[in-house]
Amino acid sequence: MKLFHRKKKDINLSGMESRIEATLRPVTPRRAFVDDLRSRLMAYSPQPAPVTIINREKEVQRGWLIAGGVVGSLLMLII
Repeated sequence: MKLFHRKKKDINLSGMESRIEATLRPVTPRRAFVDDLRSRLMAYSPQPAPVTIINREKEVQRGWLIAGGVVGSLLMLII
């Protein structure tokens, strides 16, 4: 019993494209929708990410954590 079946590699893309083209018809969007979308996109201005100040205590804790990781890795290599 096979759990996974391989997909066929000889897919007829041109036939698939012609079938999709025959089924789907292009639609032109309403002018009001386009204008609204354009105005909302132009009005969007990403806000800069807030700058957080890392206090000295957290920097020291992070330093000890990194130092402990380095020492632990060296001990593992030695053992």
